[in-house]
Amino acid sequence: MKFLSLLLFLLIEVMMISSAHSEKPKTLSRSEMEEISASMEPRENSPFFIEREEARQAAAAASNPGCNTTPRTPRHSTQQLLKNVGKACLSILQKPFHPSALEPSAVEISPTFFSVETTPELEVSLRVFNRREEMIFLDFPTNQRIEILIKEKKGGATILRWSEDRSFEPIESVLTINPKESVLYTEKISTSLLKNGVTYFLQVSLVGHPEYTITQEITPQQAQEFN
Repeated sequence: MKFLSLLLFLLIEVMMISSAHSEKPKTLSRSEMEEISASMEPRENSPFFIEREEARQAAAAASNPGCNTTPRTPRHSTQQLLKNVGKACLSILQKPFHPSALEPSAVEISPTFFSVETTPELEVSLRVFNRREEMIFLDFPTNQRIEILIKEKKGGATILRWSEDRSFEPIESVLTINPKESVLYTEKISTSLLKNGVTYFLQVSLVGHPEYTITQEITPQQAQEFN
């Protein structure tokens, strides 16, 4: 009985091996091959298609000078298209950079030219920009919004501090600035401790937000120089 079972098992294995070897690989018909070849052809608006057609026409004209073949409309080659793209990118990179276009804040001082005798105070304005695509939120611990300092150019010692003789309420608040909008703060600072002909640093900042800080030079002049 065991012998018959073993014989039957061997017969089944032989039949399976024979069947596997008898299978032939699938072959493609000529029409199927033509369809695959056509699907791999470049499109007519592709520069590779245009270059290939121009090359064929040139070869046909060279082999048969008498053949009246209407040439295709000249197009830019692939290399020329890539060169044009490269030039466009380079022109963008070579445009002059203007830091003011990206600065988060700007300061304005009025008057621009002044003398200590005729100008007891300077009007200082700080404009805060939101150049982002979303709203920005700026928090403050008190109702003070800006600080103005006048410093010596040599050594950096502070001569005048705008907030020194002022008091502020401890009221916490949050400033919201919409995209592409700005907020303007304007205050006045004394010029009593300044001297004509001496250059100082005027520093304006948003309280609690040092990223909105601008330092600018100011130089009071003699009054007769403006006559």
